[in-house]
Amino acid sequence: MTSAISNLNLGMIGNGTVSALIDECAAMVWACFPTFDGDPAFCSLLQPKIADSGKFEVVLEGFSHGTQRYLDNSAVLSTQLVANDGSSIEVRDFAPRYKQFGRVFHPMGFVRSVRPLSGTPKVRIRMRPLSGYAERIPERRSGSNHVRYLLGETVLRVTTDASLPMLLEEVPFLLDREIHFIIGEDE
Repeated sequence: MTSAISNLNLGMIGNGTVSALIDECAAMVWACFPTFDGDPAFCSLLQPKIADSGKFEVVLEGFSHGTQRYLDNSAVLSTQLVANDGSSIEVRDFAPRYKQFGRVFHPMGFVRSVRPLSGTPKVRIRMRPLSGYAERIPERRSGSNHVRYLLGETVLRVTTDASLPMLLEEVPFLLDREIHFIIGEDE
């Protein structure tokens, strides 16, 4: 994988409050918070000054190629990544939107799940948002199962059932079960 985007074949997810663009390598390369016109925390699409930042990506070791499609009759984006050794994973992304208390609820957030499909895939999770319109790396604080990024007025929270040290230190690990990330506003 390269840091520059070689094409603009991007999948889009959104719910009326936020949206994101995701490339064929399962990198979230554009998303603004807390709304469409907010500060772009994920902005690697524009190649920010701070190298290799502004994205949330799942890196498959030995990456060969990726494909994207939307699940039938849904707004769920499925990105399949295949490694040179034949191992593969699926990354599913969507922005929740549902009825609650008689109203449509569309929170500021995304859901990402990563699951093994074949072989013994080794992955690295890289969460590298930026703040101040791509001018600085935000302060980061972690809890038992979440990481908070202070983006100025907005605090972005990533809650996960994956190993937190693997996320914080970007350590590669064998993906032997499905893992999930809920990205949203810390309230």
